[in-house]
Amino acid sequence: MTEHEFDLTRRKVLGSIGAIGAASAGAGLGTSALFSDTESFENNTITAGELDLKVDWEEHYYDGSSGDQYVSYSDPGEGTVGFPDPDDPQVWIAEEDIPAFMRDTSIEAFPDPNNDGVQEVNTESFEYAPCEDGADLPKHLDPKADGALRTDDDDTWDDEEGYKPLVSLDDVKPGDFGELTLSFHLCDNPGYVWLQAANVAESGGPNPEPEQVAEGDDDNDADLAENIETVWWYDSRGDNVLQTDCEEKLYLTDSGTNPTTLYEVTLTKGSAELTELLGPGDYGGDGNFDQTDAIAATPNGDQILFYDKESGHLGTYDIDGDSFTDEGEISGDPGGIVLAGYSPSGTLWAASQDTNELYTVDPSGPSATSQGDTGIDLSGADLVFSSDGTMYIWTANTDADGLYKVDDPSSDPTAVPVDSSNIGEKDERITGLAIRDAGTGDLVGSDRDNDEIVVIDRTDGSISDRYPMTLGGEDYSYDFGDMTSGAFCGEVFRRGTLADDLETLAAGNGVPLDGNRASPFDELDDDPDSDDRECFPPSVNHFVGFAWWLPRDVGNEVQGDTVSFDLGFYAEQCRHNDGSRQEQPT
Repeated sequence: MTEHEFDLTRRKVLGSIGAIGAASAGAGLGTSALFSDTESFENNTITAGELDLKVDWEEHYYDGSSGDQYVSYSDPGEGTVGFPDPDDPQVWIAEEDIPAFMRDTSIEAFPDPNNDGVQEVNTESFEYAPCEDGADLPKHLDPKADGALRTDDDDTWDDEEGYKPLVSLDDVKPGDFGELTLSFHLCDNPGYVWLQAANVAESGGPNPEPEQVAEGDDDNDADLAENIETVWWYDSRGDNVLQTDCEEKLYLTDSGTNPTTLYEVTLTKGSAELTELLGPGDYGGDGNFDQTDAIAATPNGDQILFYDKESGHLGTYDIDGDSFTDEGEISGDPGGIVLAGYSPSGTLWAASQDTNELYTVDPSGPSATSQGDTGIDLSGADLVFSSDGTMYIWTANTDADGLYKVDDPSSDPTAVPVDSSNIGEKDERITGLAIRDAGTGDLVGSDRDNDEIVVIDRTDGSISDRYPMTLGGEDYSYDFGDMTSGAFCGEVFRRGTLADDLETLAAGNGVPLDGNRASPFDELDDDPDSDDRECFPPSVNHFVGFAWWLPRDVGNEVQGDTVSFDLGFYAEQCRHNDGSRQEQPT
């Protein structure tokens, strides 16, 4: 996997909208992310690297026809999600029906090589590479162009006007709603990113019942955008669904207790506060789980898997149900498994300090299959995956401890140092590893020598912050164990009306996005251009969700109104820039 490749699954690459113009970027310059046919700024000198920005998308529309069998118009209670915004739901859908509902309401996508309106990134004849195939020019909105990857249907093409803007709303009825998840990919360097709109077009309909319009109003005024309500969010999971009733959580085990104790970890400004979830007396079955060196949260964050080194058993802890199940002995267990984690595609990986090899694990068996030698000493190590599919390993081997990575464990399990100058005997002995912000942020590790949770920069393996462990307000003496993180949910950054949104997005710089805005661990201030704003890392899939709906109580004053617009991004390289962006390059 090169630095320009991304771990692509149907779940991870849902999303982006707009016609994008990509450009190289130097000191003080940026990538023109809106509606430009130019590939570079011809009158500017490139002095500090490149910044390339690519996008892809999938769009949904519900009008009461397709997908209606999955919809409830009153809240049925637990096990459902309100759509499109849980804080102002128009309908409710059972959690198990959400994938089918999203499939039935998908109207167009990029890339869509089989033209079924649903995004596909890997097929027998097509493998999507964002930095090569992603959209970055207006021509990519043309579904009739040679090599086009946009869906070709009535939602994308008009025989008289040609290709349509991606967001094109007409004949919208009260109760209709739609959703898009924006995905953008920085292919070269970290960057500050803004969300913007352009090519906004509105028209008023005939309004067949003028008596419903207030006296003095123009019957042809376009009221649709003013009546459409919206929500925008950072979509940590990239699954096109806004869920706000959960948060990203950190978990830690201490195997110095008998059996192992599981804690939830809350990082505050001063400490890492531990809350016991599972302790001695809470385990069952034949595996006593007193040497649980490896844990991994499932992709949806509802369970934590335990591997007990001594018994070779796999166990599952149901977080919501607060219950533990011993799943039995793992077939093919090599012994000495001390690290485990889920890849973005949902595969459970583990590694053994006895063999120094990687393994894929089938929890349903359970069984383990060797995937090859890492080439490093895995004594006391742990692993975690970032959202782009890179595996990170911290090994506690005192002669060569530090952070390693495996770019593509499926094809080559060899681990290499992230930064060779940062490998060697350290002041920390990290036995547990997790990752922040749904796999896009910094690493978090448990340091047994200093009884601390530490934040690790995954670009060079350096320690950037420390949180002493506390339990019940007292200092906690930590022995050893593992870490994991789970329950990734969206964070809303704007609610309003479409009219107000478009005015803001089309004016000035647009809306500045924050590379760390979705983190539940940092307290950011309300100004996204403040010092708390962070860049977005490259070679990672970043998601911004957008949903709209026309409330059922809106009258006929919007009948026949239309609104259409394009969305896109602008990005500046982090180097030599501070994210303030006073003027947009021309």
